[in-house]
Amino acid sequence: MNEIDGAIIALLLFSFYILLLYGMPIILIIVGYFIFKGYKKRRGVRTIDNPVAPDGKQANIKP
Repeated sequence: MNEIDGAIIALLLFSFYILLLYGMPIILIIVGYFIFKGYKKRRGVRTIDNPVAPDGKQANIKP
């Protein structure tokens, strides 16, 4: 292995280190946001079991 291969490997390791250091928290924040958004959506739908219209018939609620 010559100096060029060693430099390329060192740059790759450094770029992966930067990606793990700064990229992972951003990815975790984005994933957590979408999980929390989906949880709030499901929790809100779960509270309405049988929607009934004012005339007593089953309401047709579109999401």
